Amino acid sequence: MTSLAAVRDILARLVAFDTTSRGTNLHMVEWVEDFLRPLGVELVRVPNADGDKAALGGFFALPPPFRASIHSGGIAMLAGAVDPGCWEWPTW
Repeated sequence: MTSLAAVRDILARLVAFDTTSRGTNLHMVEWVEDFLRPLGVELVRVPNADGDKAALGGFFALPPPFRASIHSGGIAMLAGAVDPGCWEWPTW
């Protein structure tokens, strides 16, 4: 699989998750965790008060000679906050 094909596959998997705000996003969060942890990314899951949704933060240190790190965190939602019927085009 080429690099571009691999990226397209990952993006296709991510946008296939229904993360509409009325439901849970944990199925997507779990997939991202399973994908990134074997690559050495340290992840922190931050659940909401009900435990049915979570944000995901990550930290990845690049090996020498780069001496740099990448940190990400934020919302784990790939679709709009409303049901797809409210959109002008398909969300997934």
